[in-house]
Amino acid sequence: MRRMLIPMALGMAGLVALVGLSRSTPADAHPGIHEQERSIERLVAESPGDPDRHIARGRIRFEKREWDAALAAYAEARRLGADAQRVALLEGTTYLEAGWPHMAKERFASILADQPSHPEAHLGRARAWMSLEHPEKAVPDFAVAVATISPLQPGYVLEHREALVRSERPAEAVDALDVGIARLGNVPALALAAIDLQLESEDYDDALRRLDALLATSPGHPQWTARRGEILERAGRTSEARVAYADALSQIQVRTASRRSRRLDELEGQIRAALARNTDSQEDIR
Repeated sequence: MRRMLIPMALGMAGLVALVGLSRSTPADAHPGIHEQERSIERLVAESPGDPDRHIARGRIRFEKREWDAALAAYAEARRLGADAQRVALLEGTTYLEAGWPHMAKERFASILADQPSHPEAHLGRARAWMSLEHPEKAVPDFAVAVATISPLQPGYVLEHREALVRSERPAEAVDALDVGIARLGNVPALALAAIDLQLESEDYDDALRRLDALLATSPGHPQWTARRGEILERAGRTSEARVAYADALSQIQVRTASRRSRRLDELEGQIRAALARNTDSQEDIR
C-alpha cells in the first residue's frame, strides 16, 4: 500500500498509521520527497528546538531508507522532550524495516513495559518475532493487536494467520481470521484465507458456507464460482461441481472482449479442464 508522507504536525495515531504499521516503500515511490526534505530542513533550521520537526526529519530519512540518519533525528527529538513512547515506536519501526529485528523487539518491549495493552507496540513486536523466526512468540502479540488496534486492516489479520500456520496451529488460524471478520465484516481476502485452511483440513461444508456468503454479496463472480466447483469436486460431489464449473464458464463467456483479461482467459482454460475431468460427455463444454 502506498503511504502518504507525514505532515508537519501529526499525533500518535497518525504517526502509527503512516509509519509504524505498514511496510516501507522506496523513496523514489514519492516524487516530491526531495522537495519535502528541503522544506523540513528549513523548518528545522528555523526552530531547532522543536522536537516535532526533528521527528518529521526522521520520517523523511525513513522514507529514503537512511536508517542511521532517521534514528539520529528521533534521538534528537527525544532529547528535546518528545514523548518517549512516540519516539520508541518510530525507532522500533525503523529497526524493523532496516532488518535489525532484535533492536526492534527491544524498542517495542520498552513501550509494553510501561503500557502493556499498547496495540501498535504489540503489532511491532509480533513482526519482530516473525523476522526472528519465532512465530509462536508472535502469536499472542498479534492476538492483542488484532483485537484492539484501530483502525484494523485486513493485512494485520493475515499476518496473525501466518504466525499461527507457521506455529502449526491451523484451526486457531481459522479462528483468528474469524476474529478479524467479526471486526471488519466479510472481507474477501480473509474469507478466502479461511477457505484455504478449511480445504487443507477437508472441512468442505464450512468452506462452502463461507464461499456462498461471498457469492451472495457478489453474484456472477467467475473466480469464486469456479472455486465453488473446486470445493465440491474435492468433496466428491461431482455432479454439483460440474454445475458450478459450467456456471463459472458462462459468467466468463458473457463478458465482452474489452472486459476480458489474461487472468480470465487462464481461468477459462482451467474450468474447461475441470469440466473435462468431471463429465462423461464433451457436450457439457461449450
